[in-house]
Formats: sequence, C-alpha cells, structure tokens
Amino acid sequence: MTSCCDNDIRQVTNVELGRMSSQLWNGHSAKTRVSSWDEFLASYEIDIEH
Repeated sequence: MTSCCDNDIRQVTNVELGRMSSQLWNGHSAKTRVSSWDEFLASYEIDIEH
C-alpha cells in the first residue's frame, strides 16, 4: 500500500477542503505569520493544481 497520508491529501475534495480550511487556517495562523493562502498551502506542501 502507498502512504495513507499522501493518498488522503490527494483525494480531498473541494467540499472537504472547504470544510477543513477554516480550522486549518485558524490553527496555523495562530502559530505562524502567513500572509496569504499561497504561503499557507505551501507550508503544508499542498499542490492546489492537482
């Protein structure tokens, strides 16, 4: 089997991402100073084009 985490990230739907995004953003921005969604997503190494 491949990595469950890799698969989970790639298979997240837009609806699921929308549901999670505010929680991720709130928790992440509280600890770091990200100035944009690009920085936020980059910090999780999420490729938003795939």
